[in-house]
Amino acid sequence: MCSYCPIVLRYVLAIIFCVIFISACVKESRFEKPFYITKHTDISVVDGPGRYHLTASCESDEQMLGGGYYMPATPSAMDVAATASYPSANDTWTVVFEVADMPAANQLEGNALIGSVYCLTTQDYPISAVVVSETVSPSANAEEISVAVSCPDNSVLTGGGFQTGVSGPDFAYHNADLFASAPTMANNGTANGWQVAAYYFPQDNPKPTTAYAVCATENLVAGPLIIDDLDYTTLPSAWELASPSAECPRVVCTTAGGYSLIGDLWLPRQASSSGSRSQFLVWQNEVIFGYQTTNYPDFRPCDPSVNPNCAKTSAFAACVEIPDIPFVSVKILQPNHDQSFGGVSPDNISTAPITFVAEGFDEDGDPLTGTSLQWSINGVSIGTGETITTAIQATPDAVSQVWVRVTATGDSTSTYDQVRLLVGTID
Repeated sequence: MCSYCPIVLRYVLAIIFCVIFISACVKESRFEKPFYITKHTDISVVDGPGRYHLTASCESDEQMLGGGYYMPATPSAMDVAATASYPSANDTWTVVFEVADMPAANQLEGNALIGSVYCLTTQDYPISAVVVSETVSPSANAEEISVAVSCPDNSVLTGGGFQTGVSGPDFAYHNADLFASAPTMANNGTANGWQVAAYYFPQDNPKPTTAYAVCATENLVAGPLIIDDLDYTTLPSAWELASPSAECPRVVCTTAGGYSLIGDLWLPRQASSSGSRSQFLVWQNEVIFGYQTTNYPDFRPCDPSVNPNCAKTSAFAACVEIPDIPFVSVKILQPNHDQSFGGVSPDNISTAPITFVAEGFDEDGDPLTGTSLQWSINGVSIGTGETITTAIQATPDAVSQVWVRVTATGDSTSTYDQVRLLVGTID
């Protein structure tokens, strides 16, 4: 009998889910030109109460823009809260999850916790980002605090977040006491900083709370700050799961967004995820929040006709114009992806000569030729140029997959294209 198999199965299912969740946004590009923002993640699987510290970093040739997080989004998962999601270094985004030591916490075992960092995938288009932060240390009897930080003049907000701590026994039920972590708006309608707000209960021990903003000081142009309100009084239940999101216009993108939970702060609430989706078009939050209906007239009833903001939550997306980055491009024109090539007689140990054709362009749009185009088969170099002809080794009585890649190198950047070929013969 395998006593640990259920635990292993939960881990495997969590990892499969994470792979699907993370890769879902790369199936088809919504951009006419190459898009140079990517996401890296750090994943942990819940195995009991405690602190889960996740760090996701940009690669050495990338520049950090912002970050976000994900954790389970169900009413049974309210024993976990994100107490931090912030830039811990100039290339690293850190997320801290706290799983409460509560009887129901074992229902979380096997669930995935994810921290993400969003990166510009070139150093040749410097944004010279700076991180600014501000910390508020509340008094012991504080009920509500707010901390805000502003980007430098003429800079562009690309990321923002928070850091706080466990303040009381019900911290997870109340989203680590936070009810807002979102961009702030300038007079011209763009994002200009970050604000974090918290609401505490009498038994809580308020913790220092920090607001962070990542600000690009060159080469980026701010788009609008989009705010989308979800009115809970239009939903069938006064307390439930919802996914408020803010969508940027199609010609801009977002790597900085957040939430504001405006309803009854005494009810259990949670922002279980806050991150960029749909190839950085949308900032989406997964939240559990609610309000007291007028069926409870003696206990803070929400009457939207009197107070239209008593049962709402908001999603924020700080949009940025998609940069037009000079970059190398390359495409394999021949053969086609997944084209088949059989072995030739008498022994079928290789194909007939195959001609490979590619076209590439440098940062100025001029054609690349000669050694600027490097070909390889399964990682082994086979030559250079726009056109190259070679046979490929085949396995008799079998079909194998072969990857053919061409790498284009320009003045300061490089990229590649590749196709998969099916090689061999089955009698």
